[in-house]
Amino acid sequence: MKNICLYARVSTSKEQDVSSQINALRNHASKMGYRIVREYTEEVSGVHGRDKRPALNDLLKDSYTDKFDMVLVWSIDRLGRSLQNLIETIQTIQNNKVDIVFLQQNIDTSDPSGRLMFNLFASLAEYERTMILERCQRGRELAMKNGVQFGRPRIVTDTTRQAVRLMREQGVAIKKIATTMNLGISTVYSALS
Repeated sequence: MKNICLYARVSTSKEQDVSSQINALRNHASKMGYRIVREYTEEVSGVHGRDKRPALNDLLKDSYTDKFDMVLVWSIDRLGRSLQNLIETIQTIQNNKVDIVFLQQNIDTSDPSGRLMFNLFASLAEYERTMILERCQRGRELAMKNGVQFGRPRIVTDTTRQAVRLMREQGVAIKKIATTMNLGISTVYSALS
């Protein structure tokens, strides 16, 4: 008999509650002969990360402990807030030798067709990530051609450099210069070079 856990999530609106999802998941588990060892439920928007989704966070932590063999989820959109987030969450769970079943989409990562669907999603997420990186790189290159400078602005201006050198010539210690001018010690050395 497989030990499984259930995961259900609804957004924070008052018209929704997790009971319909949990009941459907319990019915499916009963039909399949699974033993439910834990139920994770939360009422939180899916756009939040793990830090604001305590039930998902607990599920991911528990997936390391061999408490269950499978996670049964009502629907794909209940688990991940984006394709990339979904893939990362599934990979974390599967790296711990735990399978996932999405009831609405009839995807079960314990069988070959479910793994194929998951791999297709992963490929799409990788493609999406690559396209975003390429667009960002093109944007940076275009901005640089138009004179945009990236990174932190330089603290060591010509005026700062002159003031640091003048104070140093007068015998003021590096630490005192840094304190007086509200600069870091490495910035003072940089102004002197």
